[in-house]
Amino acid sequence: MSCLDDATLIHKFILGEGELLSNPHLRVESAFDMVQLIAKKGGVVAVIKQNCQIASVLVNLSSPYLRLIHSVLLKYSFVPLGKLENKVFLKYEYHEVPAGYQINYTSAKTLWSKWYTQTYRSRKQAIELDILVLIRSAWYPIRNISYTPGEFFIETLVGESHLHNEDRVVWLNRIQVERNQETLQPSSPTELPTSKELTQKKVSAQLELALAIRPLALQAFNKCVELQLTKEVKLGFYIVKLSDYKLAYQPKTESLFIADVSRTVVAQYRGQQVENATNLELQDIKSWQEILTKLENLGSN
Repeated sequence: MSCLDDATLIHKFILGEGELLSNPHLRVESAFDMVQLIAKKGGVVAVIKQNCQIASVLVNLSSPYLRLIHSVLLKYSFVPLGKLENKVFLKYEYHEVPAGYQINYTSAKTLWSKWYTQTYRSRKQAIELDILVLIRSAWYPIRNISYTPGEFFIETLVGESHLHNEDRVVWLNRIQVERNQETLQPSSPTELPTSKELTQKKVSAQLELALAIRPLALQAFNKCVELQLTKEVKLGFYIVKLSDYKLAYQPKTESLFIADVSRTVVAQYRGQQVENATNLELQDIKSWQEILTKLENLGSN
């Protein structure tokens, strides 16, 4: 049997397939509720804590394998959170990355520079989806970044984050691809927007709302499962009534429907793809935040 190279062994370790594997440089060992990747020279490289609600990996910052394991973790959507365990380990957590995006882990100053160059200077009024930040375990577009000497305030649809210049932050940027599309010429500053342009802005705003509401609705559904509030209407398809909304979800296909009593279908998704958001309103995101808060309070009682 051929010997595994370091990269292959690390891949298997991250995927949970590396128990008891080894090569001349690395070995995998189980201990209590964790699995460790250990270098024969240098000690512990990384630790996977088992039975966690969110899959996580702790990586030794002083390990010579740091760069290699970092690249492997990013490939499998494990993102660095900047939370140091005893100032020795950097914590990574699994957070699904939407198709067409790549992970970045930089200083807040670098994020601001990228956002300012790409979004603010373009003078587009609609919130752009080219850059997303991780807030409350979900990816959200940036509404604004304000700056005071040494500090940044990143505003999203679900709140504001406060960071210092060199604080590390994880964010996504859309991968640029060539498109065979006609280039639109910028309008003159004195030109009024056409009805088509106004429609495009409205659609962009509704898409942005839909992307922000989806993780809130899924968290609410999972909480309802814990509280046994869901009803299976047919095999693998569940519904639950929450305030003025009805939520229907099929975990196998990740099909999600959100309906309102007065507006029928509010939003419809297949996986992370938004299929319908024509009836969404700004109030909906506030309503879902309130629903989730009530469910969390109900679960703690």
